[in-house]
Amino acid sequence: MSTWDAARRRLERATAALVALDFDGTLAPITEEPARATVPAAVLEALVTLARYVHVAVISGRPRSFLEQQLRPLVAIGATIVGNYGRSEAITEEERTRLSLAAERFEHLRAAGVVIERKPSSVVLHYRTRPDLADRAVELARTTAEEYGLVVQAARQAIEVLAPGAGSKGSVLEALLARSSFDFVLFAGDDLGDLEAVRAVRRSRVPSYCVAVASSELPAQLAAQCDEVVRQGTLHRRLRALATHLSTSRPPL
Repeated sequence: MSTWDAARRRLERATAALVALDFDGTLAPITEEPARATVPAAVLEALVTLARYVHVAVISGRPRSFLEQQLRPLVAIGATIVGNYGRSEAITEEERTRLSLAAERFEHLRAAGVVIERKPSSVVLHYRTRPDLADRAVELARTTAEEYGLVVQAARQAIEVLAPGAGSKGSVLEALLARSSFDFVLFAGDDLGDLEAVRAVRRSRVPSYCVAVASSELPAQLAAQCDEVVRQGTLHRRLRALATHLSTSRPPL
């Protein structure tokens, strides 16, 4: 799909469209404190409206419990909410111990201003407030993960140490596309983890339009794979306009 206008018309005509979106940096503005991230009320309202006419999915590295709290109106109407990059959050006691030992290694960085976020099956080092400590945080995360048999995932101004397991945003999209006969896909994301999702959409051969959300931290690989790079505000306006148009031009699903 070469332009947004062409993609919008295709989506509006589709009988089974999928709108799949990342959370942080895409729906919710990036914040220094991850727990403070929220979706603007008007955008959430638009997503709820859209979910009556298309299949809406939010796919994020956040814990599912956090997403369910932030997106309660979407949960209530049965939208697809996927956390932890599509990986299971159920881990063994031994894995939980290894993550706790890893987290202890990071405490001196917390004292220096790095935000340490503990998730059910991972620990994240957010160095946005201390970019001067980025190299140290990344190196420590990688060496600690190797020592304790964990894995790492890079993110915007952060590095995440996870319990081993399968799953990615790409595998989530593949499963969604395999379950239903979608005739159009709109995907939007802003981070390295979204690259696999875009690739999964492309492999599916379903007509699609992929949007990268602009920032100074946008990975070049993601921008290159997407049809367009837009500001977050532009994406939000488009979602609201789609919701308004569909609500006045077609019956609900």
